[in-house]
Amino acid sequence: MPERELENLLKSTGLVGLEKLRPGALLMGPGEDAGAVRLSERLAYVAHTDFFTPIVDDPYLYGRIAAFNAASDLFAKGCTENLGFLAILGAPLELPDEVLQKILTGIRDACVEMDASILGGHSIISPWPIAGGSVVGTAEIDQIVKNSTA
Repeated sequence: MPERELENLLKSTGLVGLEKLRPGALLMGPGEDAGAVRLSERLAYVAHTDFFTPIVDDPYLYGRIAAFNAASDLFAKGCTENLGFLAILGAPLELPDEVLQKILTGIRDACVEMDASILGGHSIISPWPIAGGSVVGTAEIDQIVKNSTA
């Protein structure tokens, strides 16, 4: 969705401006590629979610790409510590278990390479395959890279 349309949608539904509930806590929110909340004077909790339909024919490679893609926005923001990964998997009922196992194995292997703990996830029945995840981690506040300062 184009940034301006998303911004208007978020404003119209009251999802922009919630940072007023905890002044100074929100470090990154709507308009950024990840969210960040202050945990302490120097440390922030950073989170991002991303998923997509297959872009390659190999289910294992698709799982790896989906996991690395979800984490890449955290890495771009300077967040590389204490990573946790919640896998997202959607699939039609007729998709063979072997294919789902390969997708999840790709996600698992990517998480091992990223030193990310697999925290769990969510699955749904979907008319097409979907893979990705929600990734969380911590970053030093002074190391966070915002879109406006990149």
